[in-house]
Amino acid sequence: MAKGSCSDLALLKADLDDLSKKTSIPTQRLRVLRHKVALLSVVPETNKDFDQTRFSTGFQTLDDFLYGGFCLGHTIEVTGLHRVMNAEFSLYAVESFLSSFPDATVHYIYTTGMIDSRQMEAVISRAQARHKRQHKSDQIMQRIQCYSVVTPTDACQLLVQIGALHLSSPTTPSLIVMSDIVHLLETEWDNTTDQKSSLAQSLKSVNNLGLSTIVLHTITGDPKLEKPRSMKAQGLMEQWNSAIDIRLLLAYGGESNAGTVCKVVKARSTKISNKTSLALLEW
Repeated sequence: MAKGSCSDLALLKADLDDLSKKTSIPTQRLRVLRHKVALLSVVPETNKDFDQTRFSTGFQTLDDFLYGGFCLGHTIEVTGLHRVMNAEFSLYAVESFLSSFPDATVHYIYTTGMIDSRQMEAVISRAQARHKRQHKSDQIMQRIQCYSVVTPTDACQLLVQIGALHLSSPTTPSLIVMSDIVHLLETEWDNTTDQKSSLAQSLKSVNNLGLSTIVLHTITGDPKLEKPRSMKAQGLMEQWNSAIDIRLLLAYGGESNAGTVCKVVKARSTKISNKTSLALLEW
């Protein structure tokens, strides 16, 4: 690599502050350039067929309900009133994904501006234990990338960047987890409506490339467990729904059915069991 220059792939992977020092190019200009390179790199795939490949949700009852688990390449929204419950569900799914595909990569995106290191340590520890029991390699840390964003624009740019990186190894299964998207969708800033719309489009883009995505969404302000009022008021529900392949609702069971109950609220291009509308989960 010549001094003052770098390849597109190096730019996508680089720490921009370090690259700025090496090239004498302002960090903000490099950020804009990287976003443009990523956009040019993401070319929507056509005639994709990921329905034949599934990975376990981490719960046998839900796997049976979904005829084998989640489809590779689908976007799953996990909703509920309890943030901890949603996060716990995602950890089981991540552990299962890493175990299902030995070379898989997980991109975990936090939307609070901070990375939960304890949570990641728990995922890594459990996944390593499972791999040891299965006599597999335990190089889990190298397969999980953590990010932090605070605005819808940040999230869009990161999704495009991850999609572009996926193109360098398109046969390697990749899972994106966004936790918790409520911080992006329900901000009251007037200038974020268009950004939220772009977020739905970005999710569609990575879906077209075959990346699996789990979106955690803590519902606020609606006791009927419907979509948040702010999304309704801004006309975002239709766009958001179009980006979601399957939506799960997590809730605590009643007195006669203690534990965590998972309900499939929406499913597109996914065969769903008609035996029951609820699946009891055992953490």
